[in-house]
Amino acid sequence: MAKNLLDVYQRNPTFDPSWGAGMQQLPEGNIFVPDGWNLGWRADAPFEGIHNEQPGLVARRPEATIINEWQGLEPELTPDYSYAWKIFVQNPLYAWIMLNSPIAMPAGNYKLQVKVWPKLHMNGVPGNPHPSDPWAAEVGLQLADGGPIDWVHDLNYAAYNVLEWRFTHAGGSFNFQLHFKGKYPIDNTFFFHWVRLEEIESTPEPGTGGSNGIVELGPLTLGFLERLAIAAESIAAHFSVGEPEPPEPEPATLTIWSQRDPRWANQVYAGGATFGASGCLVCAYASIASQALRPAPTPPEFARDLRDVGAFSGALLSNPCLLYTSPSPRDS
Repeated sequence: MAKNLLDVYQRNPTFDPSWGAGMQQLPEGNIFVPDGWNLGWRADAPFEGIHNEQPGLVARRPEATIINEWQGLEPELTPDYSYAWKIFVQNPLYAWIMLNSPIAMPAGNYKLQVKVWPKLHMNGVPGNPHPSDPWAAEVGLQLADGGPIDWVHDLNYAAYNVLEWRFTHAGGSFNFQLHFKGKYPIDNTFFFHWVRLEEIESTPEPGTGGSNGIVELGPLTLGFLERLAIAAESIAAHFSVGEPEPPEPEPATLTIWSQRDPRWANQVYAGGATFGASGCLVCAYASIASQALRPAPTPPEFARDLRDVGAFSGALLSNPCLLYTSPSPRDS
């Protein structure tokens, strides 16, 4: 993996209070900020796009803290005992984060990624419905003070989103702002798991911002890919030079499945959860499996196989490795 220019060395030290000097508490009292970062916000003021169902809605000052799994919160927010920066308020929210001092970067092409989970609820209580408005939560990148903000909307409220922007830097001092809006008079909460800034070789193309096409591979997924590689090496080792060469195998193809595909977006895959609401991980695994299985299983078919081997815990895909260690449901 390319070097993160923000010096993210371990699992998640960008927002880890044990990294470096830790974090600071702002004078407001209920706002904690990781060292090396600043947090800004609008208070008692409206902003563009704010939900206007109730006249006079304005943004309110957020609260912020650093959380990890030891605090008894949902483990999916802080996998592997990592940390997340939680910024929240039960009112319309407009805030931004940035480095507290610029960094020096050579001229080149770069990409900035942020892993963020907007957990918005209609009346401030977890478990209640998320707003159906795709613009209810937005995250935007601003590369210069007063410059344009590249906004991303239609975020998934039931999982982390990995958003990516690509840009060209002329060289020299560099800073950025990540803006986020929660535009309803409800529970507006943003969890930031990490931020990455990397140099890339390719020239940025129009329309490369946003979350489409960005897949974060976890340890179980990488383990599955490693098993595929080992199996391929084993097959190749058993070919004899004296035997006729096997027919040319079909080239491996990757079928990208979308959780929002109307063919199954409203179907329940496990634990009462639908693909459209929280089936991103199932679809990602089904896409990876499409490289080895013919015909490629659709997400509903793949979810059925996962259910058959007990890979789900409620709606959480807790044990996907069971699909590769249990007898295949397709063989029965």
